[in-house]
This record gives sequence, C-alpha cells and structure tokens, in this order.
Amino acid sequence: MKKKALKQIVSLLLGVLLLLGCALPAGALTLDLEKTYTDVKRTDWFYNDVYWATITGTMSGTGAAFEPNAPMTRAMLVTTLYNRASPTELDFKSSRFQDVEADVWYTAPIEWAASRGIVSGTGQGGFTFDTPTLETFSPAAPVTRQDAAVILYQYAQLLGADTETTTYPLNSFPDGWDTSLYARDAMAWAVAQGIFKGSDGKLLPGEPLTRAQAAAVLHKFANELYSQDMDETALGEAPVHPVPDAGYLLGDIIYRYRIPEVELPGVDTAQMNQEIQNAYGQLYEDAIASMEQGIAPMVDEIGYFWNVRKYGDKILSLVTWERSNETNYRFRVWNISMETGQQWNTGEAVLELSEDSLEGYELAAQEALDAAFDKWLEFRGLTDEGLVEELRQQTLSPENLSLEGVPLFFGTDGQLWMAGCVWHDLDSQRRFVCLPLGDLARFWDR
Repeated sequence: MKKKALKQIVSLLLGVLLLLGCALPAGALTLDLEKTYTDVKRTDWFYNDVYWATITGTMSGTGAAFEPNAPMTRAMLVTTLYNRASPTELDFKSSRFQDVEADVWYTAPIEWAASRGIVSGTGQGGFTFDTPTLETFSPAAPVTRQDAAVILYQYAQLLGADTETTTYPLNSFPDGWDTSLYARDAMAWAVAQGIFKGSDGKLLPGEPLTRAQAAAVLHKFANELYSQDMDETALGEAPVHPVPDAGYLLGDIIYRYRIPEVELPGVDTAQMNQEIQNAYGQLYEDAIASMEQGIAPMVDEIGYFWNVRKYGDKILSLVTWERSNETNYRFRVWNISMETGQQWNTGEAVLELSEDSLEGYELAAQEALDAAFDKWLEFRGLTDEGLVEELRQQTLSPENLSLEGVPLFFGTDGQLWMAGCVWHDLDSQRRFVCLPLGDLARFWDR
C-alpha cells in the first residue's frame, strides 16, 4: 500500500507540473514518447497528457502506437479508472454482462465498476441461457463525451469529492444544452472544473471521445481529485472475495467455481458466510469428486456478483448462483447493511426497506418478465400461438411472481432487481435470470 501511495503521489506531482507547463526536474522526463509510440510527437497538443497517462499507468498504447485519434471505448475508459484504484483482479474475474467474456483484459475493470455503481449496462441484449443476466455493457462501443463525464462524476462522488454545481456552466457553449438530461449535472460539473473545455468552441456532448482527448480529460480529472486530497485506493477494496476461486479443465470445457466470502469492517459476517458455505460447499466438493473420476459434474459453475447501494444506507446485495447443464441457474440473494449487519432477505423486507408497494412490485415484475419472454420468443422463433400463450401465462402467473420464491436485491442506484423465471419449451422449461425492475415510482398513479 505504501509503495502504491508513493507512486500515486509522485505521478500526480509530475502531472500537476505538466499541466501547468512547468519545467520538470532534471532526470524527471525519462520516457521519450517519440520512441515509445510511433504516432506521438513532442509538438502534438496532447503530448504532455499522453506522457502523464503513460507514466502513471492510467493508459497504455495499442502495441507500438497510441492511436490518439481513435475513439476511446467504454471498456478502455473503465479500465483507466480501474488502473488508478488498483483493485485485486481476483475479486472481479467473472461478469454479469452477456457481452463481457470471462478472463479478458476488460472483464475485471467492468465488473469492478459495475459493482461500485460507476457504470451500468446498456440494456437487455438477446436471450441467452449461459449468463446470470440478459444485460449488455457494449465494451467496444465508443464512449461519448457526456457519458465519459457521467462516469468520472460518479467515480468522484463515490470518493466523496465535492461535485456540487449548477447547470449554469453549460451556457458557456452554444451546444451545452444539447447534453442529454441524465448527463447535465455531470457535464456541468466537468466543465466547471475545467475537465472538459470543448473543441473549437463547442462542447460536443454526444460526440465520441478520442484517446488523445481522454488522456487530457483524465489528466485534468486526476489533478482535480488531487486538489481535494482524494484517496482513490479506497475504491479498490472489495467487501466480497472468492474462497475458493478455481477453474478446472475437463476435456475441452472449463468449469469455474467462485464461492464468495463477505468481509465488512466492524460487522460480524460469520453467520452469513456460514450460510454461503452451507449452500455451496458440498456442491463444490461433489463437483471436484466427479471430475477426479473423469465425469462431468452436475453443477458446472458456482459464481456471484455484488452491488453496493449508493443512496441512503449502504446495502451490500450479494447474488450467488449454481448452474447445471450449462443453462440452468438457481439464485440466492443476501442483502446486508454495511454499517450494522442487519439483513433483508425476504421479498417483503426488501420492499419495506425500499418503501415500494407489493402492487408496484407485481406490475414491474410482470413488465420485466414479459419483456424477457419476448426476447426468448425472438430467440426461439416459435409459431405455435397456443403454446406461446400458455408459456407466457406461466411466466406471468401469480405463482411465478410470489415473493416467497422470487429473490429481490438492490442495484447500485437503489432500484430493485429480481431473480425471475421465464418459462419455455426446452430442457428444464424454466430459465431463472436476474432482471432489473426499474423505478417502481412509475406505477404510483396506477
């Protein structure tokens, strides 16, 4: 930790000097970017910013080039913040998103940022049987300038930085109010702090951010955090760790087992961790025993993801699952206060905590399940109208919505999610999947 903190201090001091255009001490500039990257020249406007991003480990090149004019992708931007917070990669090796593969370079950064509420998904993709949610992240999509502002804004808020401002700074640009409503507070803050300064007199909120622009924006953002004495390593600490984290190769299939253990400072989590071990310990041992005999295990994956609710009391929502036959999920959920250790593990208790009504939950659940069923129908291509209607009615039946069998948990924004069931006509005929319910306030007038 001391070495990491020292490196951060040194890099920030160098960054401040570079930003102010000051001469650096003799020997400080030990990296010649013209030799490091084939497409960065000392005369480029972004040279100092790329230099800072490189020496701090915030960004790196794409081989021998930096590609300053290439678009910054969503995965790239999240990775820059992950590099700064330096979490333990082992804690974030799996993914909740259907378009984020396990064990690629951006898996851990995206899962870390999603767990913390720095980013969210981009909506439901197609129907799948092998992911815990139907949500997508679109890692290769270019990040827009306004979305970059939102991500940095949420990162700063989690650190406890002062982000208060009005939307008045948007008046500084003729297109300032073209910023989407959801991004206006974030963009106004970024403009007020000089993090975004526009291009040719325009803010261009909906335009993609280039890698050179990203280096400049991140440089200014880092200096803003430094001016407020923010400790970014605080966001690298995870309240949940995998014990064990194991992968086994049998034939050409990798079986993954990640059983979580919760650790909250000042909170006794022994009972919760024992419940988790009771639920998954024997399943894991049975799977290992099967593979030692060369037999494919019945349970082929154990995994989890977690969220910390940012608003109100900090609630850790831990979602665990076991999967069999590569398609059949079974979910369990733990909602626990990070301050007191109190748990809310029944649907009724979660609704009381969120101050939502049973009627609102039922309407939201029907809407979410109906949309997921439509995704399945599109995937399956069934034309038998009678069978389609029968399966839809089973999916939306009161028994399928009962809080006794539907785990509820919180997203980082405080909105509810469900582990619901979509009925279909294949294999087990049931697909359990985690679905967002959105803001239940939209049903208050119904």
